[in-house]
Amino acid sequence: MVNLLLTIVIISLLTATIGVLIALKLQSRVLKDLGIKNEAWQHAQEAHQHIWEVKQRKEALELEQKLTWQVQQVQEAWQRREAYDEERLARLTLEQKLALLPHIEDVAVPFNENAQVAQTNPYGSHRQPPSFYKANLSGQDLSNRYLACADLREAQLENTNFYMADLAGACLAGANLRGANLMGTNLTGADLRDAVLTNANMLVADLNGVVLNGANLLGVHNLTIEQINSAIYNSQTQFDIDSEI
Repeated sequence: MVNLLLTIVIISLLTATIGVLIALKLQSRVLKDLGIKNEAWQHAQEAHQHIWEVKQRKEALELEQKLTWQVQQVQEAWQRREAYDEERLARLTLEQKLALLPHIEDVAVPFNENAQVAQTNPYGSHRQPPSFYKANLSGQDLSNRYLACADLREAQLENTNFYMADLAGACLAGANLRGANLMGTNLTGADLRDAVLTNANMLVADLNGVVLNGANLLGVHNLTIEQINSAIYNSQTQFDIDSEI
């Protein structure tokens, strides 16, 4: 009887131990599964966080690029506006200066060498001869205008009409006078050093004392030996009539 009870107790203890072990193993497996799921969840959260951060950086970069482009567009528009305003102001200033140029018929001249002219300054009191330094006057009609002693250095005067204009003593050094109409123009004492007069019309232009050192007169129309002989030139001056001179 005692042995039977002992056997039953041992069997019960073994059964309980086995049950405990099975429970512990099941619990360990559950905990392991929970750990794996928790780790997977953490990885998923980290991946989601990384994706969110990448998306935020991308959006921030796109926003920065958009703002930079907008700022650049505003700056370019402002620069274009400033350039347009400067060009418009320069054009208006040039037009005003041209409009103020006196006409030949409005300039008082003495009846003889001893006569006194009431208006000593044709440009008006307290005014200097006009300056058109490096100005673009190509194609302008300056016929019959008084431009004595004017500063026209390096000016663009291509196809400009100087018919019967007075350019006595004017400085046109380095000016571009291609195709200019200089018919009857008074160039007495003018400075035309290194000027380009290709295809200009110089019919009866007064070249008395005009300086033509280094000037290009190739292809000039209606230029006579008498005009050349009244001018000042050097070996760098280019003529089509060198052999005749």
